[in-house]
Amino acid sequence: MYQPQYWFLIFKNKWVLYVAWSYYHTIIITDETPENPSPLNKKPEKSIVYSVGRNDSGQLGLEHNNHELFPKVITSLSSKTIIKAAWGLHHSVFLTNDGQIYSTGFNDNGQLGLGDKVLRNVPTLIESLSEEKIVI
Repeated sequence: MYQPQYWFLIFKNKWVLYVAWSYYHTIIITDETPENPSPLNKKPEKSIVYSVGRNDSGQLGLEHNNHELFPKVITSLSSKTIIKAAWGLHHSVFLTNDGQIYSTGFNDNGQLGLGDKVLRNVPTLIESLSEEKIVI
């Protein structure tokens, strides 16, 4: 029988800003701004993105295709400040504080927006949107 996992130790003393989940995977964004008393109503200066769950299409963005039972940091996004995430059944999309969009995962129909149909297991910048103004 499946037992729920308690992740509170991973996120102890962190502000969880955003959680996005699909049927098979979850994305968690935490605020890592130093000495931040509350993230309410503001964008973070620094964030860390975690992913967990099914990963056969690289939708976790962890540079491999192994499933994960506990949240892992998406290290390729560590130098970015991610403020939002969205998902499809087998892909994930990330928005930075400066309006860049990254995508990862299944891409058989071009759903990653990268101009091809190649699966990605690392978040990749959607360059065709880099000059667009993204408003949330």
